[in-house]
Amino acid sequence: MRAAPKYSYTIHSIGGKSVVSIIDLYSDEEPSMTVTNGAEVVLKEIVAGEKRSFSYAIYRDSSGHWDRVLLGESGGFIGFAPILPGYNQISNEREALELLAVQWVEGQVRH
Repeated sequence: MRAAPKYSYTIHSIGGKSVVSIIDLYSDEEPSMTVTNGAEVVLKEIVAGEKRSFSYAIYRDSSGHWDRVLLGESGGFIGFAPILPGYNQISNEREALELLAVQWVEGQVRH
């Protein structure tokens, strides 16, 4: 059995919404489960540690690309989606956050 996912995270407040930004720290030198495969566990750990849920979540996978983590009403993991539909090559956290914010201002993004 692989070790639990290794990750870091940052909490952002953008326009009154809380966004957790998760970075997968997977390494071939020290293999572990990836955030992609352990997203449910990662979110539970972050929510428990911070003692709150989040409006949105994004993550950088082990290849360096950013995606949205889809959250249920209770803040639990549902799945993954591109931050911007049809645009799958976001490799910068700031760009990922800006694209997410633009979409919710325009009412195009749900949790």
